[in-house]
Amino acid sequence: MLNNQRLPKVHPDLLSSTLQSICGNSRLAKETYALIRDENPVLWALIQVVIDDENKSMKFKQGYCKAAAQFYYLLSTQVECNELNNEYE
Repeated sequence: MLNNQRLPKVHPDLLSSTLQSICGNSRLAKETYALIRDENPVLWALIQVVIDDENKSMKFKQGYCKAAAQFYYLLSTQVECNELNNEYE
């Protein structure tokens, strides 16, 4: 828990649609990397550490970056959904 905020509980429907969206759309993945860079410098720094690690294979680096983008996109989308739901309750 950071700043008295909890990570959102991800709805199963959102999980499957989000993973399909980001896995099948390289532009969306690139946009998500830009969001991470702009909105979450700590996570961006962690990604950079892995990218710069000469001991990690390219396949590992790509998988790590893809997973980071997927989780970030998933959590940020769930936060948006929760905010919209709260507005209409």
